Amino acid sequence: MYAHIVTAQLKIVTIDRGVRALEMQVRPEISRRAGFRGWELLVDRATGHFQAITRWSSKTAALGAVRDDFNERAGALDGLLDGTASQALFEDVR
Repeated sequence: MYAHIVTAQLKIVTIDRGVRALEMQVRPEISRRAGFRGWELLVDRATGHFQAITRWSSKTAALGAVRDDFNERAGALDGLLDGTASQALFEDVR
């Protein structure tokens, strides 16, 4: 299993809108991709810092999400971010 983690900073005044955009626009689209195994959205409301973690059945599926989805899905947060998002891919070694 693999995890794709997107880390970013939402503007404090846009946290609720950002969370809604991620849950209503991004999550449904990503969850339809082959190999999708789960999603977690973690938010620190005091700072606006968030991590969106998606889990994938294979490295191929995870890399497809990174390649195809990252820039396209980041558009859902246009004007809501304070800075730019970063991403990383990890292997679950359990």
